[in-house]
Amino acid sequence: MNVNVSRALPFYGNALMSSISGAWLLLAPDQVGQWLGWGHALLFQVLGAGLLCFAAALVWIAADVSQRRQAGRLASIADFAWVLLTPLVCWWLWESLTLTGVSVLLIIALLVEVFGSWQWWVTRRA
Repeated sequence: MNVNVSRALPFYGNALMSSISGAWLLLAPDQVGQWLGWGHALLFQVLGAGLLCFAAALVWIAADVSQRRQAGRLASIADFAWVLLTPLVCWWLWESLTLTGVSVLLIIALLVEVFGSWQWWVTRRA
């Protein structure tokens, strides 16, 4: 199987970011909670496990983007949902979150948007 690196790159980049974030949420939920100003360890661990599964799916898609275009688009839609939900979460938890926590959540949403849009663009050309 030949992996087209230019097509696979956004999926691998997103998988790396999702893996790091997922592992951190799964393994250090109390630290994440202190940092954000809102601590719910079990929720963070579930979210972390979900991100690790998402990362595995992204690696699978990256292995053959042209044959897995629909899955690539679904991954982008999941990214766009994350981006849309982030400001709602920040608003809902505004009184609990630290300024650093809000800033980091919004920066992560921006990065997720970049990966989601790049993936969408790649799948349209695959």
